[in-house]
Amino acid sequence: MVSQREGNMPTNNRLLSFAAAACIISILILAAPSLVRAQAGTGSISGNVSDHQGSPLAGAQVTLTNLTTKESTNGSTDGTGSYSFAGLKPGHYTVLFESKGLVAKTQSVEVKPGKKSKVSERLKPPEVKKKTDVE
Repeated sequence: MVSQREGNMPTNNRLLSFAAAACIISILILAAPSLVRAQAGTGSISGNVSDHQGSPLAGAQVTLTNLTTKESTNGSTDGTGSYSFAGLKPGHYTVLFESKGLVAKTQSVEVKPGKKSKVSERLKPPEVKKKTDVE
């Protein structure tokens, strides 16, 4: 004969499993807003770098500098001339674009929480100055 206590064991295990699952779900629900706020608290900058004719520049150097903290992050463009910086603190930044044999250019951009900023640039070759003779 099975005692009343032994007969409730499977029911007790189910109740414990249900209670554990309910606790985990509650924790996730409570933590979700802070995870969303953490992601929304940063922004990103991406774009394309091309030459003066519009051809993508692979391997162009892109330097991002936070104007408040003076922290710089270096990156380079991929084979399609694209670059991306994510998880950036809100604030004002400069983006420096450089590629060998071309004139470097700088742009300013403001990073806002939860926003994606697009900053693209065309780099030109240096101007050739003609020498003129004065008689």
